[in-house]
Amino acid sequence: MTNLGISNSEIQMFRRCPRQWLIEYFWGFLPADPSPLGAANLGTRVHLALEARFGYGLDPETVLDIIYGQEVAGHPDLARELNADLEMSKIMVAGLLEWMAAEGHAATFQVVRTEAEVRVPLPGFEGIDLRGKLDQIGQLESGLFAFLDWKTRDQLRPKVIVRQDAQMRFYSLLQWLAAGYPPPQPGRGLPGTAGMPPLVLGGIVCQLRKVKRTKTSRPPYYQWDSFDHTPEIMATTLLGVQQTVSEILEVRQALDDCYARGGNLAEVDFIQRTKARPVWIDHDCSWRCPLAKGACGMMDDGSAGAEDFVSSGSYVQGDPYERYSRGSIAALAAAAG
Repeated sequence: MTNLGISNSEIQMFRRCPRQWLIEYFWGFLPADPSPLGAANLGTRVHLALEARFGYGLDPETVLDIIYGQEVAGHPDLARELNADLEMSKIMVAGLLEWMAAEGHAATFQVVRTEAEVRVPLPGFEGIDLRGKLDQIGQLESGLFAFLDWKTRDQLRPKVIVRQDAQMRFYSLLQWLAAGYPPPQPGRGLPGTAGMPPLVLGGIVCQLRKVKRTKTSRPPYYQWDSFDHTPEIMATTLLGVQQTVSEILEVRQALDDCYARGGNLAEVDFIQRTKARPVWIDHDCSWRCPLAKGACGMMDDGSAGAEDFVSSGSYVQGDPYERYSRGSIAALAAAAG
């Protein structure tokens, strides 16, 4: 039997809102026709173009042309908006490469491993894996290794905030466990590394502002932040992951038991109002979550359940982890010649 794999994205969604986790990761309901527009999509495409540039030597503007060309072909009614996003993406990427060369960042960081999926058993849990699509790993002039990630922002964030990024901590934990080191524990310090694969404790986050850099705009437009993750941070990360996974499994078990008894709708409704309760934050939910437009309130008053997602036509059931199996870079490399 295949182990259940749980990613940082799933963990963070459960922490943010168990109800949204229920709908996406347990029931598997995904938007039937997601918009190709928006900040998240632009960021994903810029990230992919930069991964292609630094990991595979592809021209990032050519990669962006291919990606947006595919989107325009699939959404011809949104061609004007998509081409505007393409223009913005190209300006951001071209400016970044110029800035990196001027600041010397390109010369001090050498990619040694491209993005790859990793799965490792979660210590203390039988049949549970942590999984993640790790960002590129590079080697610094000092000889140390670090993850490299690209973030597009409306406004650049200070390093003290960037360093708290849960994704980078999760990546460092995954690499720690995948390298075969004992699980990090409070007070244990750094394990012996003789004869072992190098640890990747930390990373570099390069932020790109979503701005065209016109004469009226004001820099800075880019920011390069490096930081380390201590063994104590790794121990804290593991403890937090273990706690959240235990809560996810508790909800899964309650639902599995309920459905094994026939799936009484009243019992399912009780579970989604308690163990898988929503976490409503007005200024966040209203722009981030599609459920905020009505479905969440209907689940609160009992007028909507899983069957309504099926009948609405707005959702399809699928695998939220499908993106891990997409050969996007290989396809782009072939298309770019």
